[in-house]
Amino acid sequence: MEYYRNESDAFIRLEPGDFLMKSLMEFAKLENIDFAIISSGVGMLEGIEMGWFCVNNNDYDKYTIAGTYDLSSISGNISLFNGNPHPHIHIVANHPDFETLSGHLIDCRCHITMEIGLRIFDNEALTRKTKEGVPASFITKK
Repeated sequence: MEYYRNESDAFIRLEPGDFLMKSLMEFAKLENIDFAIISSGVGMLEGIEMGWFCVNNNDYDKYTIAGTYDLSSISGNISLFNGNPHPHIHIVANHPDFETLSGHLIDCRCHITMEIGLRIFDNEALTRKTKEGVPASFITKK
């Protein structure tokens, strides 16, 4: 992983084999980031694991996707959850036949390169929490 950061933005480039989630968590720890929005991203993915949130289990049903895909779109955020960086990401990716898949990303590896843009927010503003009776976690003011 290689990155550049200024006051409010960051650019991260991943190397082949780098895991996206691990890289984003490592970046957030190194740069002391509590909250950032993923503003853009392109690249090639492999080893994709997607998830569908099962409300009854309050967890994701996980699905492994074989093959190499082109990252067409990425959105989400990195927040602190129980004191640790927690990426929440959704992607759209296409296969060589232009068939697409989309949804919640559990994790993936960089195939050739990945280039991710981030918008960094004031570290005192937002956090991720849970609320009794509400499945999943959510972003709220600190």
